[in-house]
Amino acid sequence: MSAPLIPATVQTHHDLIPVYGNVATIYAVQSGAWADVATWSEARLPNGADAVCIPVGCIVTIAPVAPLSHRVSDLERRVGALEAGQIATPAPAFPVAPADCLDLVIAGQVDASAGFALTARTITVMPGGGLTLMDAGQITFQDVPIDTAYDPTQIGHGLLVVDGRLTIQGQIKTPWATVAQEIRAGDQAVQFAFPPEGWAAGDVLVIPDTRQPSATSGASRTERAVVATVSGATVFLTSPLQHDHFGWRNQQGVAELLPDVGNLTRSIVVQSVNPAGTRAHILLTGRSDVTARYAELRDLGRTTTAPLNSTTRDAAGTVTHVGTNQIGRYAWHFHHCLGPLNSPKPYQFEATGLAIRTSPKWGIAIHGSHYGYVGSNVIDGANGAGIVTETVSEYASVIERNLIIGGQGSGQRITARSNRNDPVGDFWHGNVGLGLTSATCVIVENHVYACQDGIGMSGFRTTIPKWPAFRGADPITNAQPGRNPTPYSYPFDFPTHDNQVWGCWRGIETWTADCFPDTAEMFPGLTLVQCRRGTDFQDQQETTTKRWRILGDFIQVNTGYIGNGEAFGLVFKDGYEFKHTHIDMEIRGYDAAWRSISRGSRYARFIRCTFECPKVIYQPLGVYGMRPDVAWTGTWTDCTFLPVAGHLTFVAGLYPKYDIGLWLVPNRPDRSFLSPHAYQIRPWHDGRDLDVYHWFQSATFALAPITAPTAYGDLPPGVYTNAELIARGTPLFGKVMPANAEPFGESPRASWDPNPNGPFFFAAAV
Repeated sequence: MSAPLIPATVQTHHDLIPVYGNVATIYAVQSGAWADVATWSEARLPNGADAVCIPVGCIVTIAPVAPLSHRVSDLERRVGALEAGQIATPAPAFPVAPADCLDLVIAGQVDASAGFALTARTITVMPGGGLTLMDAGQITFQDVPIDTAYDPTQIGHGLLVVDGRLTIQGQIKTPWATVAQEIRAGDQAVQFAFPPEGWAAGDVLVIPDTRQPSATSGASRTERAVVATVSGATVFLTSPLQHDHFGWRNQQGVAELLPDVGNLTRSIVVQSVNPAGTRAHILLTGRSDVTARYAELRDLGRTTTAPLNSTTRDAAGTVTHVGTNQIGRYAWHFHHCLGPLNSPKPYQFEATGLAIRTSPKWGIAIHGSHYGYVGSNVIDGANGAGIVTETVSEYASVIERNLIIGGQGSGQRITARSNRNDPVGDFWHGNVGLGLTSATCVIVENHVYACQDGIGMSGFRTTIPKWPAFRGADPITNAQPGRNPTPYSYPFDFPTHDNQVWGCWRGIETWTADCFPDTAEMFPGLTLVQCRRGTDFQDQQETTTKRWRILGDFIQVNTGYIGNGEAFGLVFKDGYEFKHTHIDMEIRGYDAAWRSISRGSRYARFIRCTFECPKVIYQPLGVYGMRPDVAWTGTWTDCTFLPVAGHLTFVAGLYPKYDIGLWLVPNRPDRSFLSPHAYQIRPWHDGRDLDVYHWFQSATFALAPITAPTAYGDLPPGVYTNAELIARGTPLFGKVMPANAEPFGESPRASWDPNPNGPFFFAAAV
């Protein structure tokens, strides 16, 4: 067989991919074992300096088993000995070394089975080629500097599947499980509700930090532990744990929710030999047929959370700059991976049960890829984000039951509108669990821990997306138009239910990720556990939430001054928040249930919601030029305000339990806060709607909208009749506060500021 002809590059719709090793120094001349010299053109085994090619039609196997030629010769030796009346001695051990090469180009097929070992710089699975990894073994990528003259976009050094087949099937095991009882420092056993499948001595477990973050939290308390033995549903560890890993406890100290533990060990390992050197990455693109199950990806990914610095070319294609932090080199990257046309499989691509251990930016990236499955994976220590949908175009993929534990991200937040439309995609670099730029996927039952943002959502792109017209379609040639009513809206065509977020600084943070109530619900059944802020909604409009549980730490609930703290359940900020509907929501264990920073949360509705917060239900902060008279005009309907246990310490003079208290900011640039004023609704009746009124309003009058901070500065506190107000030239508007809503204090005006400097508001039953 003559040397195979392999192109120097492969051009896809989106990339020019250099083929490392296209000029082979050794190639397979027939199907056979890698360890059999008869398989190879040079009558020797490949070595670490070889460019190896598996041509079309050849199937090469990698396994620690003697090749057929060796076994045949041994059989002939034994038969000859028996015929001569001699004792047939056992064959000498066959010295099978790991399969070794510099670069491997697969145009045919490579099958690696139980106990395989393969070392390379770059493995490229060409169109029509295939790589199968079965049962147990490892692939190790060399630490070799990248030749940027040959490969300026640094796409090599790793596993590249370009219109090829990749099948990985490791040994099945339970990826992660919920504990049956809280874990305490000193424990050397973890109890689960059911026996985890496949867990064994030597497995590495990750036990996430579940604490509610604060300024004094200190270093992460996520722990990795090694399994000693497993007995049914009890897993014994080789050493005691160092920290508590509690669940969420109610006021009575009873744990209502318990945390999870992940297993990071898999029978198939794909790894970089030197995490501090040139790390490998995995890129899957085009019509590749990808099914990956139960593999461990260790120290993969090269793009970091630092600002992107990618290679650029001029109009003629000449390289003008070689990047120092090239985009798109992630641990596992579905990059415009459309899958085969007319595939009999249920999904166009699949990643199930993977364990991803450390990634400098993203763990799993779904970019321009559709109808895939990403489920039951454990991602530990992805510094930028665990799982990402990279543009608004990702459509109809299933992202479910993944366990994501935070890394050490940059801490940056994208708040400027110009950054949200970053054309080079420099985002999700701040330690996010699920980074969702597309919400047109199934996103269910994922659990996220100890991130900066548990779920981040953003309408980064300004163009209407093109979605595939059918499963396997290429949106370039067969597209349905994206149905986003605006560039920043999220239609939520698919289920997004029952996700959990634990111990994050912000449970869910959105930027202009609007979800219109008539057509969609944002993450029904979302549970946010011990997040410093349950939500941080920015530029958020017309959102409908159902069955949300926002659960804070009752122990921490009074530890901070809520005027400048972070312990809030529901937060809206940065302008134009209106028409929100919250149905069957719980907000428990926070200083303040709901806070609005900016122009106000107008027309919000709370229906059948439960509040268990000792200080404030609603805190409007009138910044960014908010007109105080339109701070909020929504209602509470059929809501329950639970009493807070007496052992909690209340801040003197602020908020007695049962108050619908408001924190208030005057419309004056020279002062940021005035003394808070709270009003007690007596008698309180669950289910009564509430409105917000100017502080001068009483049972006998209502003031007109405020047009300037000093509009009523010369009106002293008091009760005025309508005739008296008209005589003073003060116009009237709005509803009159009912008589059963009284200011908190012994006398009707006892708690008023005697020298008011701006408009105040209070909530009243109507």
